[in-house]
Amino acid sequence: MDKKNFGQKIFYSPLTKIIIASVTFVCILMIGAIIKNSLGFNRNLSYLIFGIIVPTLVVVSFSWLYKVFEKRKFTDFSTDGIGKNLMIGLILGTFLCSSLFLLVYLRDGYDTVISVNSVVFIIPPLAGALTASILEETVFRGFIFRIVEEKLGSYLALLISALIFAVIHLPFQIQNSAGLSIATTLGVLFAIAYIYSRNLWFPIAIHFAWDLTATYILGITSHSHTRLISFRSEWFANGGTLTQPEAYFCIFAAIIILLILCHKKRKIVKPYWNKNNKLITGDRSE
Repeated sequence: MDKKNFGQKIFYSPLTKIIIASVTFVCILMIGAIIKNSLGFNRNLSYLIFGIIVPTLVVVSFSWLYKVFEKRKFTDFSTDGIGKNLMIGLILGTFLCSSLFLLVYLRDGYDTVISVNSVVFIIPPLAGALTASILEETVFRGFIFRIVEEKLGSYLALLISALIFAVIHLPFQIQNSAGLSIATTLGVLFAIAYIYSRNLWFPIAIHFAWDLTATYILGITSHSHTRLISFRSEWFANGGTLTQPEAYFCIFAAIIILLILCHKKRKIVKPYWNKNNKLITGDRSE
């Protein structure tokens, strides 16, 4: 039996793993920002380079961290079924956001199109959505959620990781209850998508599609500086956050459906205090 001394137990503890993952998260953003600002290129090209450098650093660094802590490869970026995961994720993320926009329109919450920008304006936000989806899903689902899930089970890990995800996003949601609500709900959705696929490509695709559609194409959040379409709506008052509870209907429906599928395929992990607890992998041949 491989016994660890006190120092090794501290180094390999869940808390240490989460701290190191968080520090790596911040360092990668800082390195990417420094490189972007020091190149001297125009805005579009700088953001495009940023969108290439940061995701690359994420995959390389977290694959290495996973190897150090888990003593095995970072299989969450496996290419098995990558096409299916990306396609379904992109469709689901775009559908959820578009259905939300349709609901606003049907409820007369839509005022008018303020402006329609040139497609070239999509380059910086495209890089931003790609960076955010890969970086955040790797940290929050690939590390934080997975580490907590190993000890506390899937449901507590869902709650904890979603709340952390929401708190991190509070500065972008003007720190109000509506912003906290949507960020927490999306955090749960992304985590359940990870449980279902046990692969990061599926939640990354949903996250990317949501960010690109909601923030940069429809322009429904206040921290979006570049939008393909901009509009005014009472539904997105107080910093662009959702203020109507029925707007979450499609997201809740997606969460429930994915959760049912997770149970059906036996992918829910029980907490460590359950004497019959095992890491349930289920049927991953879907």
